[in-house]
Amino acid sequence: MINQIKLNVKVTKGIWIFAGVSLLVNIIYIAVGDMLAKELPNLLTLLSVSLVLTSQLEYHRLYKQNEVYRLYFTMPVEKKDLIRADYLYHLMIIVSVCVLFTTWAFATEQLYMMPFLAVITGLSFILSSVYLYQYGREWFRTVTGALAVVYLIIFIVTMMFYFWPLKNTAEMNLNLGEGWMFYLNSMPFILIVIGVSATIWSYFTVTKNITKTDID
Repeated sequence: MINQIKLNVKVTKGIWIFAGVSLLVNIIYIAVGDMLAKELPNLLTLLSVSLVLTSQLEYHRLYKQNEVYRLYFTMPVEKKDLIRADYLYHLMIIVSVCVLFTTWAFATEQLYMMPFLAVITGLSFILSSVYLYQYGREWFRTVTGALAVVYLIIFIVTMMFYFWPLKNTAEMNLNLGEGWMFYLNSMPFILIVIGVSATIWSYFTVTKNITKTDID
């Protein structure tokens, strides 16, 4: 299972190298941020978080595109181990996004944006639970690069309806009423609870119902 995770990382190494560069830039800005403009960490973190969030879709797409998946299922591991590796890889995605976003928040002195990290985390759990549930049932038959576009559209919509309202409210010290503040304050926790619950349900459902007859 660990070897499978290593293989997945190797296949998407370009994404992880870019994320590492972004993290390094954030750390540099934390050390000497007052002397530098904030545009670079803003851009790099946005791109690296987007790429990392879709990296699981990317290695599945590459496996299917190159028909590596036929070799994928001849590996001396059970299919349960393969799907467990995918769930663990997603946890690695979550941890990486948390590190990138947190260092960005410190580098740009925008710690008030941390609730958006919880929103990203919750959404990622929800989307991944749905995707891996379907993937566990259909395997590579439903893998397509268009899924990454769907992911990004959902996160762009989330930025429009949560990131920017949160940013504007914090920076302009606006009071938009109790309803709006309840939305900004409660949405992260709601998405986290739903996402974690969906992931747990998805994992146990997929690993319980997995079969050895649905490879092709």
